[in-house]
Amino acid sequence: MAKFFKHVGEHNSKKVVIVQRHIPEEEHMCSVIYTQTIPSHYHDDVMRVLESPEGQTSDAFWEVLLRRTSSTGSVNILEAVAREGYLKKAPTNQVIVKPNAASSIRLDELNKLLLDAGVGEEAQRKLEKMDRERGFADSRKTGAPSDIPEDSAGVMSNADLAQLNIKQAGDMKVQAKALLDEAKRLEAEAKKLNPPSTKSRGKKPSGTRTKKATA
Repeated sequence: MAKFFKHVGEHNSKKVVIVQRHIPEEEHMCSVIYTQTIPSHYHDDVMRVLESPEGQTSDAFWEVLLRRTSSTGSVNILEAVAREGYLKKAPTNQVIVKPNAASSIRLDELNKLLLDAGVGEEAQRKLEKMDRERGFADSRKTGAPSDIPEDSAGVMSNADLAQLNIKQAGDMKVQAKALLDEAKRLEAEAKKLNPPSTKSRGKKPSGTRTKKATA
């Protein structure tokens, strides 16, 4: 069976990496990178992250790109490709997700499936089970005409990128609070399991003798 890769697909018969499955407040749109039109150094950066364990376990690929530094400088990969105009918007009903050569599903249908199933490992198992049993349907019945130029959907703007940064910062704050609460709980539990010693002050240890002073 062909290897399963998340976050890959096609738009207008061109290979794409799906950075955002849907854009906040624009649920019918996603953000993608056209792998055949970006410079080779960005292509290598993106694919290295995509194929990494972190890239494949993440349900939001943009979050991983935001944490990884571009090989050309100190800026993160997401910001680098967005600044140079390689991060594009596309309608979700025109993007075909292709985890392997034998499977495909339209992105808007996948988004609905994930919403119904719940994101995470459980959803991933359900998707892989469907793939093993019958494969996904390559359905384009409600999509717009496929001859729409890729640039027509627009480039991700600085405002879009700022929105991603704000969302990431908010998620990190929530995670930090959860970690702090868990640390406090573990400390309290440790104190219960191993309470401080309660030896009496000034009491001589048993079994010891007072040495007689010499003249």
